[in-house]
Amino acid sequence: MRKATKEKMSQVLKTKKKVWNRWRRMFPSQPDLRSADLRCSNLSYSDLSNSDLSNSDLSYSDLSNSDLSYSNLSNSDLRGSDLRCSNLSYSDLSNSDLSYSNLSNSDLRDSDLRCSNLSNSDLDFFNLSFSCKSLSAIFDEKHIIQILYHAGKPCENNKIVQDKDLKELLNSDLFKKVVNKFHRVNEIGEYKGIKEEENGLQSRVCKLR
Repeated sequence: MRKATKEKMSQVLKTKKKVWNRWRRMFPSQPDLRSADLRCSNLSYSDLSNSDLSNSDLSYSDLSNSDLSYSNLSNSDLRGSDLRCSNLSYSDLSNSDLSYSNLSNSDLRDSDLRCSNLSNSDLDFFNLSFSCKSLSAIFDEKHIIQILYHAGKPCENNKIVQDKDLKELLNSDLFKKVVNKFHRVNEIGEYKGIKEEENGLQSRVCKLR
């Protein structure tokens, strides 16, 4: 299958994953699957690393536990796909449609999410880098609350001394109200704002006693 056509590769990928993965181990070059029709396929545990899947249709496919690292998925259709525990690190997902997909526990380190659509997707426990590549991604309100909660909750353990505006924001009733709408707040705990320095000193004195 070393010089197989795009249609042949797509067929083997969809019907004979063990053959596909064995072939990838033997010939780890970049498979050309541009514009491939792989919708509604069971591709779980597939080695798709370093593949060109740009403009492909992967909607409603099972890609759970698959290796998509360093792959080109730009302009691809991934609506409703199952990407749980998949490796998408260093992949190009720009302009892709990931709406209604399940990305829980997936690895998106240093992936390119510019102009990608993540609305209504499950992002619980996924790994996303602080990067300019994700600033233009489309998130929904649930995601924004989730992001704000994860930004605010660690601040409970920090002192804000110099930036009074930041301190006022983090302690405002409105900020607390918004971030505590996080859908897992009952498991992790409510955000209660940052501690005043005087209270922190008092608590340390109490512990010494």
